[in-house]
Order: sequence, then C-alpha cells, then structure tokens
Amino acid sequence: MASKREYAYYIKGNKLAIIERGLGSGLCSISGYSSQSTCEAAGGTWTENAISKDDGKWMSPIAAVANGVEVQYAYTPTAPTDESSTIDVMRYQANAIVYFVKAKLAEDLGDIDKREFFMREFRRQLEKGSSALKGGPHIVQGFKEMR
Repeated sequence: MASKREYAYYIKGNKLAIIERGLGSGLCSISGYSSQSTCEAAGGTWTENAISKDDGKWMSPIAAVANGVEVQYAYTPTAPTDESSTIDVMRYQANAIVYFVKAKLAEDLGDIDKREFFMREFRRQLEKGSSALKGGPHIVQGFKEMR
C-alpha cells in the first residue's frame, strides 16, 4: 500500500491551523512503492512523512516543505468598528428598527399577538420611509363634490 499525506485545517478564533495525518513512513513520487529503497531504485523521489509518529492522529507538520501553502484572506468590515460611530438612518428607519426589536422581544416572550403587531408596524414604517423618498408633486385627484 502506498503512503499518502492527508492535510486538514481548522479555525479557532482568529488563528488558522494546518494539520497532517501520516499514513506510512513516507511518500514515493512513483505510485506503488511503499519503501524508500524500492522507490529510489525505481528512480522515484522518497519524501519522509512530515510527522514524527505514524499513529494516524492529526498533528502539526514538522518537516520542511519546499512547496508551501499560500493562504489569502481579505477582510471587509461591514459594520462600524467603533462604538462612537453613527449610522445615518432616516426617522422612519429608526422607528422601524425599534418596532423590529420590540417584535423580537415579544417573540422571545411567546406573545405572538404583540409580535405580529410590531412586525406590521415595522413593515409600515419601512413603507413610509420608502414612499417619503419619491420625488415630484403628490397630486390628489378628486371630484367636484369633494371639499
């Protein structure tokens, strides 16, 4: 059975760890060879296992790696990072946020009637805010008996 390397990673907090589980004592560049002497006799290149023990457990690699792993990460903050930062919202949006929070609190307390009421108010405030952005004159057409 040919040896192979298995790599994995995990993220804990803001740290990234690369781990390896070694199967066998090394790896031959030509498949089908499981010992260093037969691999090199066939013209292949033998690479030692990167972990010190071959017990099938995941460990940090300790061997030198010629062709490493490149990890690229891009962070784009989507929320203010400072507590003194303010977000510009219109009055209708601010009211909608209050209604949404009240709806979630009512949902947590199990009061479905209040939750539905506050969600209805939340949607109404959002609609009022979006209709307030419409430009142009608001002309109401009526009939002659209307006063």
